[in-house]
Amino acid sequence: MESVLLFRVDDENEAELETARLHWHVERDRTRCRDQLVIGRYSVLPFYEALEEELSGRGCRLINTLAEHKWIANFEYYEALRDVTPQSWTEEDFDSADDGPFVLKGRCNSFKHAWSELMFARDKAEALTKATMLRQQQVIAQQGLLFRRYVPLETFGHTSSGLPISNEWRFFFLDRRLIAYGYYWARQARGIPSAGIDQAGIEFAQSCAARVASRATFFVADIARAANGSWLLIELNDAQTSGLSAIDAGLFYRELRAACEAK
Repeated sequence: MESVLLFRVDDENEAELETARLHWHVERDRTRCRDQLVIGRYSVLPFYEALEEELSGRGCRLINTLAEHKWIANFEYYEALRDVTPQSWTEEDFDSADDGPFVLKGRCNSFKHAWSELMFARDKAEALTKATMLRQQQVIAQQGLLFRRYVPLETFGHTSSGLPISNEWRFFFLDRRLIAYGYYWARQARGIPSAGIDQAGIEFAQSCAARVASRATFFVADIARAANGSWLLIELNDAQTSGLSAIDAGLFYRELRAACEAK
């Protein structure tokens, strides 16, 4: 089945679109997709199920099925990977948590750039207060709120809101195949000493991918080095919705093409 990129462009990713076109057949109109494997770039939300159904009617399929997408987006992956990611609680089971500190976020999105105001809580009382504030944010209310154990990371500095700029890396995978990886905080880290990832970090990301690949096809693993030197999975994302961070777009789309052709 021929592969196609379904790309939704905006001011921030226009250059990425032009690079993608050097390596891919790109469509911006979903109605032009016919009998193809469709890889969405910024184009599958907010109506994933409707898009999948519409494309199916024209003989197409999305790289991630709705079930695969939900497994990631609804934080269902936690049970399969809880030994390599910070301990987490939903609103329903937060009463069972020990005291903090905590990080608060939606199942997919966070208000990380309001770190001190909305994301970090020193204890349960503060977490509950900030949870009330977060529930007023529509995107979080729709997803459902998570409380995650705050784990100190190897950190190089902080933004004006107190957000730690850590040694965090974004890895793209197609099945178990590593497509590309890059430093997550590249935009925010100007003037901050360069982060580095060792072979142990790369192998850790690959070990996570080996566990994910039976449940999702095209995904991102964001990993970070903890202050104690170990590597942690910070979160998974559907790769169709994930920005490239510091990854070179030409490398990314060239390797993604090769991986699709090898499937």
